[in-house]
Amino acid sequence: MTRVALLGAGNGGCAAAADLTKRGFDVALYSRSAERLAPIKAAGGLHYTGVIGEGFAPLSTVTTELAEAVQGADRVVILTPAVAHRFLAEQLAGLLPENGSVWLNPGSTGGALHVANIFRQHGRSDIAVAETATLTYACRMRAPDTVWIKNEVTNLPFATFPARRQEELLACYRVLYPNLRPAPNVLTTSLMNLNAIIHPPGVIMNAGWIEYTEGDFKFYYHGITPAVANVLEAIDAERMAIAGAFEERLGRDLEVMRCIDFFYQANYTTREAWETGSMYQALQAAIPNRPTQAPSSLKDRYMVEDVPFGLAPMAGLADWAGVEVPNMRCLVGLASALTGEDYFTQGLGREEMGLDQVPITALVDFLESGYG
Repeated sequence: MTRVALLGAGNGGCAAAADLTKRGFDVALYSRSAERLAPIKAAGGLHYTGVIGEGFAPLSTVTTELAEAVQGADRVVILTPAVAHRFLAEQLAGLLPENGSVWLNPGSTGGALHVANIFRQHGRSDIAVAETATLTYACRMRAPDTVWIKNEVTNLPFATFPARRQEELLACYRVLYPNLRPAPNVLTTSLMNLNAIIHPPGVIMNAGWIEYTEGDFKFYYHGITPAVANVLEAIDAERMAIAGAFEERLGRDLEVMRCIDFFYQANYTTREAWETGSMYQALQAAIPNRPTQAPSSLKDRYMVEDVPFGLAPMAGLADWAGVEVPNMRCLVGLASALTGEDYFTQGLGREEMGLDQVPITALVDFLESGYG
Protein backbone atom coordinates (compact mmCIF):
# COMPACT_ATOMS: atom_id res chain seq x y z
CA MET A 1 0.00 0.00 0.00
CA THR A 2 1.32 3.45 -0.94
CA ARG A 3 2.14 5.51 2.14
CA VAL A 4 1.61 9.28 1.84
CA ALA A 5 2.85 11.89 4.30
CA LEU A 6 0.59 14.94 4.30
CA LEU A 7 2.22 17.89 6.03
CA GLY A 8 -0.39 20.37 7.19
CA ALA A 9 -3.79 19.72 8.78
CA GLY A 10 -5.73 22.73 7.58
CA ASN A 11 -8.49 22.68 4.99
CA GLY A 12 -6.33 21.25 2.21
CA GLY A 13 -4.45 18.75 4.35
CA CYS A 14 -7.62 17.34 5.85
CA ALA A 15 -9.34 17.18 2.46
CA ALA A 16 -6.38 15.24 1.05
CA ALA A 17 -6.24 12.97 4.11
CA ALA A 18 -9.92 12.08 3.85
CA ASP A 19 -9.94 11.64 0.08
CA LEU A 20 -6.71 9.64 -0.20
CA THR A 21 -7.65 7.39 2.73
CA LYS A 22 -11.04 6.78 1.12
CA ARG A 23 -9.22 5.77 -2.07
CA GLY A 24 -7.06 3.22 -0.29
CA PHE A 25 -3.81 5.04 0.52
CA ASP A 26 -2.04 4.79 3.88
CA VAL A 27 -2.01 8.40 5.12
CA ALA A 28 0.13 10.04 7.79
CA LEU A 29 -1.22 13.47 8.74
CA TYR A 30 1.21 15.94 10.35
CA SER A 31 0.80 19.31 12.03
CA ARG A 32 3.02 21.25 14.40
CA SER A 33 -0.09 22.01 16.48
CA ALA A 34 -1.14 19.36 18.97
CA GLU A 35 -4.28 21.41 19.61
CA ARG A 36 -5.20 21.22 15.92
CA LEU A 37 -4.74 17.44 15.81
CA ALA A 38 -6.47 16.66 19.12
CA PRO A 39 -10.05 16.37 17.76
CA ILE A 40 -8.86 14.30 14.78
CA LYS A 41 -6.99 11.95 17.11
CA ALA A 42 -10.01 11.71 19.40
CA ALA A 43 -12.23 10.79 16.46
CA GLY A 44 -9.67 8.36 15.05
CA GLY A 45 -9.76 10.09 11.70
CA LEU A 46 -11.82 12.54 9.67
CA HIS A 47 -15.45 12.80 8.73
CA TYR A 48 -15.96 14.05 5.18
CA THR A 49 -18.77 15.37 3.03
CA GLY A 50 -19.13 16.96 -0.39
CA VAL A 51 -18.22 15.85 -3.91
CA ILE A 52 -16.46 12.65 -2.74
CA GLY A 53 -19.54 11.58 -0.81
CA GLU A 54 -20.12 11.33 2.92
CA GLY A 55 -18.30 9.06 5.32
CA PHE A 56 -15.45 8.58 7.76
CA ALA A 57 -11.77 8.12 6.93
CA PRO A 58 -9.76 6.38 9.69
CA LEU A 59 -6.17 7.65 9.74
CA SER A 60 -3.32 5.33 10.66
CA THR A 61 -0.96 8.13 11.75
CA VAL A 62 -1.81 11.56 13.17
CA THR A 63 1.30 13.18 14.59
CA THR A 64 3.17 16.33 15.59
CA GLU A 65 6.47 14.53 14.91
CA LEU A 66 7.71 15.26 11.40
CA ALA A 67 10.12 12.31 11.39
CA GLU A 68 7.27 9.94 12.24
CA ALA A 69 5.12 11.37 9.47
CA VAL A 70 7.70 10.95 6.70
CA GLN A 71 9.21 7.65 7.86
CA GLY A 72 8.57 5.07 5.16
CA ALA A 73 6.53 7.51 3.07
CA ASP A 74 6.46 6.92 -0.67
CA ARG A 75 5.12 10.43 -1.31
CA VAL A 76 5.53 13.65 0.73
CA VAL A 77 3.02 16.44 0.13
CA ILE A 78 3.19 19.86 1.81
CA LEU A 79 -0.25 21.47 2.19
CA THR A 80 0.60 24.35 4.51
CA PRO A 81 0.50 28.09 3.81
CA ALA A 82 3.70 29.35 2.19
CA VAL A 83 4.72 31.01 5.47
CA ALA A 84 5.51 27.50 6.81
CA HIS A 85 7.63 26.38 3.86
CA ARG A 86 10.95 27.49 5.34
CA PHE A 87 10.42 25.65 8.64
CA LEU A 88 9.41 22.43 6.90
CA ALA A 89 12.22 22.57 4.34
CA GLU A 90 14.83 23.08 7.05
CA GLN A 91 13.50 20.07 8.97
CA LEU A 92 12.98 17.84 5.94
CA ALA A 93 16.54 18.39 4.71
CA GLY A 94 17.71 15.95 7.36
CA LEU A 95 14.87 13.47 6.93
CA LEU A 96 14.33 12.81 3.23
CA PRO A 97 16.17 9.99 1.41
CA GLU A 98 18.76 10.58 -1.30
CA ASN A 99 17.18 11.91 -4.51
CA GLY A 100 13.88 12.25 -2.69
CA SER A 101 11.13 14.71 -3.49
CA VAL A 102 8.39 16.85 -2.00
CA TRP A 103 5.31 18.36 -3.61
CA LEU A 104 4.11 21.83 -2.61
CA ASN A 105 0.33 21.72 -2.98
CA PRO A 106 0.19 24.59 -3.86
CA GLY A 107 3.51 26.39 -4.36
CA SER A 108 2.35 30.06 -4.36
CA THR A 109 4.76 32.32 -6.34
CA GLY A 110 8.30 30.96 -6.35
CA GLY A 111 7.59 28.35 -3.70
CA ALA A 112 9.44 25.45 -5.33
CA LEU A 113 12.46 27.66 -6.01
CA HIS A 114 12.40 28.91 -2.41
CA VAL A 115 12.22 25.42 -0.89
CA ALA A 116 14.86 24.02 -3.27
CA ASN A 117 17.16 26.90 -2.32
CA ILE A 118 16.74 26.06 1.37
CA PHE A 119 17.53 22.41 0.64
CA ARG A 120 20.66 23.55 -1.24
CA GLN A 121 21.75 25.66 1.73
CA HIS A 122 21.50 22.50 3.86
CA GLY A 123 23.55 20.44 1.41
CA ARG A 124 20.56 18.69 -0.18
CA SER A 125 20.55 19.75 -3.82
CA ASP A 126 19.52 16.18 -4.66
CA ILE A 127 15.93 16.74 -3.46
CA ALA A 128 13.48 17.65 -6.23
CA VAL A 129 10.60 20.00 -5.45
CA ALA A 130 7.31 19.81 -7.30
CA GLU A 131 4.52 22.35 -7.14
CA THR A 132 1.03 22.90 -8.46
CA ALA A 133 -0.50 26.24 -9.38
CA THR A 134 -3.32 25.86 -6.86
CA LEU A 135 -4.65 23.42 -4.28
CA THR A 136 -6.13 20.14 -5.51
CA TYR A 137 -9.44 20.87 -3.77
CA ALA A 138 -11.87 23.64 -2.94
CA CYS A 139 -12.59 22.75 0.68
CA ARG A 140 -13.38 24.00 4.15
CA MET A 141 -13.47 22.50 7.65
CA ARG A 142 -17.05 22.29 8.91
CA ALA A 143 -15.94 21.09 12.34
CA PRO A 144 -12.52 20.33 13.85
CA ASP A 145 -12.82 16.70 12.64
CA THR A 146 -15.02 17.22 9.56
CA VAL A 147 -13.97 18.45 6.12
CA TRP A 148 -16.28 19.60 3.34
CA ILE A 149 -14.82 19.07 -0.15
CA LYS A 150 -16.64 21.40 -2.51
CA ASN A 151 -14.69 20.69 -5.69
CA GLU A 152 -11.82 18.64 -7.06
CA VAL A 153 -9.65 20.69 -9.41
CA THR A 154 -9.16 19.35 -12.93
CA ASN A 155 -6.31 20.03 -15.41
CA LEU A 156 -4.02 21.17 -12.60
CA PRO A 157 -0.61 22.49 -13.82
CA PHE A 158 2.28 20.59 -12.22
CA ALA A 159 5.99 21.39 -12.57
CA THR A 160 9.23 20.39 -10.88
CA PHE A 161 12.54 21.96 -9.97
CA PRO A 162 14.68 20.84 -11.61
CA ALA A 163 12.52 20.33 -14.71
CA ARG A 164 14.67 17.37 -15.79
CA ARG A 165 12.87 15.32 -13.12
CA GLN A 166 9.41 16.30 -14.35
CA GLU A 167 8.53 12.99 -16.03
CA GLU A 168 9.65 10.98 -13.00
CA LEU A 169 7.76 13.07 -10.46
CA LEU A 170 4.66 13.47 -12.58
CA ALA A 171 4.36 9.69 -12.75
CA CYS A 172 5.03 9.50 -9.01
CA TYR A 173 2.34 11.96 -7.95
CA ARG A 174 -0.21 11.06 -10.62
CA VAL A 175 -0.69 7.90 -8.60
CA LEU A 176 -2.44 10.21 -6.13
CA TYR A 177 -4.02 12.65 -8.58
CA PRO A 178 -4.40 11.51 -12.21
CA ASN A 179 -5.72 15.00 -13.12
CA LEU A 180 -2.25 16.59 -12.89
CA ARG A 181 -0.99 17.96 -16.21
CA PRO A 182 2.63 18.82 -17.00
CA ALA A 183 3.70 22.48 -17.11
CA PRO A 184 6.98 23.51 -18.77
CA ASN A 185 8.73 24.55 -15.54
CA VAL A 186 8.14 26.16 -12.15
CA LEU A 187 8.13 29.65 -13.66
CA THR A 188 4.85 28.62 -15.28
CA THR A 189 3.26 27.35 -12.08
CA SER A 190 4.47 30.45 -10.20
CA LEU A 191 2.85 32.72 -12.76
CA MET A 192 -0.30 30.59 -12.57
CA ASN A 193 -0.73 31.44 -8.88
CA LEU A 194 -4.24 32.80 -9.24
CA ASN A 195 -4.80 33.14 -5.49
CA ALA A 196 -2.46 36.14 -5.77
CA ILE A 197 -4.71 37.60 -8.46
CA ILE A 198 -8.11 37.01 -6.83
CA HIS A 199 -7.62 37.19 -3.07
CA PRO A 200 -5.69 40.45 -2.46
CA PRO A 201 -8.06 42.68 -4.52
CA GLY A 202 -11.04 41.03 -2.84
CA VAL A 203 -9.68 41.61 0.67
CA ILE A 204 -8.25 45.09 0.12
CA MET A 205 -11.30 46.50 -1.63
CA ASN A 206 -13.62 44.97 0.99
CA ALA A 207 -11.46 45.93 3.99
CA GLY A 208 -14.13 48.05 5.64
CA TRP A 209 -16.82 45.43 5.16
CA ILE A 210 -14.54 42.69 6.51
CA GLU A 211 -13.70 44.67 9.66
CA TYR A 212 -17.28 45.82 10.24
CA THR A 213 -18.95 42.40 9.76
CA GLU A 214 -16.00 40.18 10.74
CA GLY A 215 -16.39 38.48 7.38
CA ASP A 216 -20.14 37.92 7.47
CA PHE A 217 -20.59 37.77 3.70
CA LYS A 218 -19.70 35.46 0.83
CA PHE A 219 -16.23 36.41 -0.36
CA TYR A 220 -16.50 35.50 -4.04
CA TYR A 221 -20.24 35.90 -4.57
CA HIS A 222 -20.82 39.15 -2.65
CA GLY A 223 -17.32 40.62 -2.34
CA ILE A 224 -16.23 40.38 -5.99
CA THR A 225 -18.53 43.05 -7.43
CA PRO A 226 -18.15 44.30 -11.03
CA ALA A 227 -15.76 47.05 -9.88
CA VAL A 228 -13.61 44.64 -7.85
CA ALA A 229 -13.59 42.26 -10.81
CA ASN A 230 -12.32 45.11 -13.00
CA VAL A 231 -9.27 45.42 -10.71
CA LEU A 232 -8.82 41.66 -10.70
CA GLU A 233 -8.80 41.66 -14.51
CA ALA A 234 -6.27 44.52 -14.59
CA ILE A 235 -3.97 42.53 -12.28
CA ASP A 236 -4.45 39.48 -14.46
CA ALA A 237 -3.50 41.44 -17.57
CA GLU A 238 -0.26 42.46 -15.84
CA ARG A 239 0.42 38.83 -14.94
CA MET A 240 -0.04 37.82 -18.58
CA ALA A 241 2.31 40.63 -19.62
CA ILE A 242 4.97 39.23 -17.27
CA ALA A 243 4.52 35.78 -18.82
CA GLY A 244 4.77 37.28 -22.31
CA ALA A 245 7.98 39.11 -21.45
CA PHE A 246 9.61 35.96 -20.09
CA GLU A 247 8.47 34.00 -23.14
CA GLU A 248 10.09 36.59 -25.41
CA ARG A 249 13.34 36.58 -23.44
CA LEU A 250 13.49 32.80 -23.04
CA GLY A 251 12.28 31.92 -26.51
CA ARG A 252 9.65 29.41 -25.41
CA ASP A 253 5.95 29.14 -24.59
CA LEU A 254 5.31 28.98 -20.84
CA GLU A 255 1.68 27.91 -21.33
CA VAL A 256 0.39 30.50 -18.86
CA MET A 257 -3.39 30.96 -19.09
CA ARG A 258 -5.67 33.87 -18.35
CA CYS A 259 -7.37 33.61 -14.99
CA ILE A 260 -10.79 33.02 -16.53
CA ASP A 261 -9.49 30.28 -18.83
CA PHE A 262 -7.89 28.38 -15.97
CA PHE A 263 -10.96 28.95 -13.82
CA TYR A 264 -13.05 27.18 -16.45
CA GLN A 265 -10.56 24.36 -17.13
CA ALA A 266 -10.21 23.72 -13.39
CA ASN A 267 -13.98 23.09 -13.13
CA TYR A 268 -14.75 26.19 -11.09
CA THR A 269 -17.20 27.91 -13.43
CA THR A 270 -19.60 27.23 -16.28
CA ARG A 271 -18.95 27.34 -19.98
CA GLU A 272 -21.59 30.06 -20.36
CA ALA A 273 -19.85 32.30 -17.81
CA TRP A 274 -16.43 31.60 -19.36
CA GLU A 275 -17.68 32.59 -22.79
CA THR A 276 -18.60 36.07 -21.49
CA GLY A 277 -14.91 36.76 -20.83
CA SER A 278 -15.88 38.42 -17.53
CA MET A 279 -14.33 37.35 -14.24
CA TYR A 280 -17.33 38.86 -12.48
CA GLN A 281 -19.64 36.50 -14.36
CA ALA A 282 -17.23 33.59 -13.88
CA LEU A 283 -17.18 34.10 -10.10
CA GLN A 284 -20.92 34.61 -9.90
CA ALA A 285 -21.34 31.24 -11.62
CA ALA A 286 -18.66 29.51 -9.52
CA ILE A 287 -20.87 27.14 -7.55
CA PRO A 288 -17.98 25.51 -5.60
CA ASN A 289 -16.78 28.93 -4.39
CA ARG A 290 -20.17 30.51 -3.76
CA PRO A 291 -20.52 29.41 -0.10
CA THR A 292 -17.01 30.60 0.87
CA GLN A 293 -17.17 33.11 3.71
CA ALA A 294 -15.02 36.21 3.67
CA PRO A 295 -12.04 36.35 6.06
CA SER A 296 -12.92 37.41 9.59
CA SER A 297 -10.00 39.85 9.70
CA LEU A 298 -7.41 41.45 7.44
CA LYS A 299 -4.71 39.19 8.93
CA ASP A 300 -6.12 36.21 7.03
CA ARG A 301 -3.96 34.07 4.70
CA TYR A 302 -5.67 35.83 1.76
CA MET A 303 -3.56 38.78 2.87
CA VAL A 304 -0.57 37.48 4.86
CA GLU A 305 0.17 34.66 2.38
CA ASP A 306 -1.18 35.83 -0.96
CA VAL A 307 0.48 39.26 -0.84
CA PRO A 308 4.06 38.60 0.40
CA PHE A 309 4.26 35.08 -1.09
CA GLY A 310 2.06 35.72 -4.11
CA LEU A 311 1.62 39.23 -5.44
CA ALA A 312 4.89 40.80 -4.18
CA PRO A 313 7.22 38.17 -5.70
CA MET A 314 5.21 38.34 -8.92
CA ALA A 315 5.88 42.08 -9.01
CA GLY A 316 9.56 41.29 -8.39
CA LEU A 317 9.60 38.93 -11.37
CA ALA A 318 8.02 41.73 -13.41
CA ASP A 319 10.89 44.05 -12.51
CA TRP A 320 13.38 41.37 -13.59
CA ALA A 321 11.58 40.93 -16.92
CA GLY A 322 11.29 44.69 -17.46
CA VAL A 323 7.49 44.88 -17.21
CA GLU A 324 5.61 47.73 -15.54
CA VAL A 325 2.93 46.45 -13.12
CA PRO A 326 1.47 49.56 -11.46
CA ASN A 327 -1.71 47.84 -10.26
CA MET A 328 0.16 44.99 -8.60
CA ARG A 329 2.54 47.35 -6.88
CA CYS A 330 -0.35 49.57 -5.77
CA LEU A 331 -2.15 46.61 -4.18
CA VAL A 332 0.98 45.44 -2.35
CA GLY A 333 1.42 48.99 -1.04
CA LEU A 334 -2.22 49.22 0.07
CA ALA A 335 -2.02 45.81 1.76
CA SER A 336 1.07 46.95 3.63
CA ALA A 337 -0.64 50.17 4.71
CA LEU A 338 -3.79 48.34 5.84
CA THR A 339 -1.89 45.90 8.05
CA GLY A 340 1.11 47.97 9.09
CA GLU A 341 3.48 45.49 7.47
CA ASP A 342 6.01 45.85 4.64
CA TYR A 343 5.09 43.06 2.28
CA PHE A 344 7.64 44.11 -0.32
CA THR A 345 10.48 43.22 2.06
CA GLN A 346 8.79 40.42 4.04
CA GLY A 347 7.91 38.30 1.03
CA LEU A 348 9.96 36.24 -1.38
CA GLY A 349 12.52 38.04 -3.50
CA ARG A 350 14.93 36.74 -6.12
CA GLU A 351 17.52 36.02 -3.42
CA GLU A 352 15.14 33.78 -1.46
CA MET A 353 14.24 31.98 -4.70
CA GLY A 354 17.89 31.42 -5.55
CA LEU A 355 17.65 33.60 -8.66
CA ASP A 356 19.84 36.53 -7.59
CA GLN A 357 22.97 34.99 -9.16
CA VAL A 358 21.21 33.63 -12.26
CA PRO A 359 21.37 35.81 -15.41
CA ILE A 360 17.99 35.95 -17.09
CA THR A 361 19.64 34.56 -20.23
CA ALA A 362 20.58 31.43 -18.24
CA LEU A 363 17.18 30.98 -16.62
CA VAL A 364 15.95 28.16 -18.88
CA ASP A 365 19.07 26.07 -18.20
CA PHE A 366 18.81 26.77 -14.46
CA LEU A 367 15.16 25.74 -14.32
CA GLU A 368 15.95 22.59 -16.29
CA SER A 369 19.12 21.47 -14.49
CA GLY A 370 18.76 22.97 -11.01
CA TYR A 371 21.83 23.16 -8.83
CA GLY A 372 23.70 20.39 -10.62
